Amino acid sequence: MTERLDELSAWERDIQNELTEVSSDLESLLSRRDHLQAKLDLVRVLKNLERGAESGGGMDSASARPRQTTAERIGETVAAILDERGDPMHVSDIRAAMASRGVPVPGRGTDANVIVHLSRKPDVFVRTSRGTYGLAKWSRRKRGLAGSRSTQSNATPVEGERHD
Repeated sequence: MTERLDELSAWERDIQNELTEVSSDLESLLSRRDHLQAKLDLVRVLKNLERGAESGGGMDSASARPRQTTAERIGETVAAILDERGDPMHVSDIRAAMASRGVPVPGRGTDANVIVHLSRKPDVFVRTSRGTYGLAKWSRRKRGLAGSRSTQSNATPVEGERHD
């Protein structure tokens, strides 16, 4: 019996050591990923700046109006991303979608920076769960539907239909 417990304890130590090593490697890889993402975002900013310089400077040539502020550009981009997806998204997925569109996140380019921008526009974005955001218009639609549903709950049920 004691021999079996010693064997299990040794196995437990080995697994714990391996888990600690893997966790350390993972931390290093996540840090490297964040660093590379920030570098990629900066290169995309430089490309966009270069394109802007080639197209004529400080005006948005497509509409002959001043360029958008960073907050406006981020808000419009995230709204478009969420609208195209049609469902709430985790902030890390939002940040990745922004990067793929060449829209960098200011600051360190982290998820927290995206959250700051989303939280500044509560009329546009809502937090649906931890780290997950959707469009406020979706909640308003659901509230509107919920309101109309509550009026239906007083109606006579149709045979085979449940009203909970």
